[in-house]
Amino acid sequence: MDMADDLAVEAKIHARQVGYSAVAGVREFGTEFLKQMLGHSGATSPVSDDDLAKKQAVDDEKSKQEYLDLRAKVAAIYSDHRVKSQKEEQMRQQQDVQVKEKTMDDLNQKRQMRADVAAAVGKNSAETGRSWGAE
Repeated sequence: MDMADDLAVEAKIHARQVGYSAVAGVREFGTEFLKQMLGHSGATSPVSDDDLAKKQAVDDEKSKQEYLDLRAKVAAIYSDHRVKSQKEEQMRQQQDVQVKEKTMDDLNQKRQMRADVAAAVGKNSAETGRSWGAE
């Protein structure tokens, strides 16, 4: 039982320390936030015009590079889309050709069947001596 009591006491102490450190962190954050909002920063000297110009130049260079990178990505997307569209169009054309070929094959088979039937009917008519429809 002593061991359980010791663990319980240690847990309470640890929880209290975590609670105090969390409250201290929030308090410190709030203090810094208010200082910055009111213009009371910890900086001892204001930013000079030269520093601003340097930072502006660096920012402009980064912006230009990001712009070029973004344009390259957009161009790549358009290029990929164009290639994909061309492939899809080729696939559609191939499918159209296949459908037309199948239709023509079916039509030729039907014509061949009709020609075979007509030849068979003609042969039978010649054998029987009757011409159906010529009566």
